[in-house]
Amino acid sequence: MLRAPAAKKVVVRPMTEEDIAGVLALDRRIFGPNRALTYSDPIQDYVGGEVGPSCVAQVKGKIAGFILCQLAEPRLGLPKVAWIGSVAVDPDMRHQGIAGELVKALMKQCQAMKLKEVHIMADRHDDVLEGFLSFMQFRPAELVHYVRHIDE
Repeated sequence: MLRAPAAKKVVVRPMTEEDIAGVLALDRRIFGPNRALTYSDPIQDYVGGEVGPSCVAQVKGKIAGFILCQLAEPRLGLPKVAWIGSVAVDPDMRHQGIAGELVKALMKQCQAMKLKEVHIMADRHDDVLEGFLSFMQFRPAELVHYVRHIDE
């Protein structure tokens, strides 16, 4: 994928509670007005305390992208890992390396927290996302997600 030259200065930093309104506004712009309602509680789930790895990217003081991440214990007794819930970039700011910078900032935060793994679930048929994740050095995990549909 060709990357357009960065036209504006991008600042990537840890997310704070004050960023929630901007994150939700960008989420609504990208995914539609009802999408943001799927977050159970973005302040509790993704900001502050143990969920501190979440980051935002700003251009001229405005949220241009975000990566929402929370900590989880895969199983009792196993060390905590980071789970990426969402990565989004303003459609007008794409192809400028913002998503990559968000992932790099997240990895630095996770490294500082002494975490050993970062996970993300993705549709195996989403070639664009798979290409990005591969570029960012994510690899398919050994765990397999199973689902059973409920008959009506």
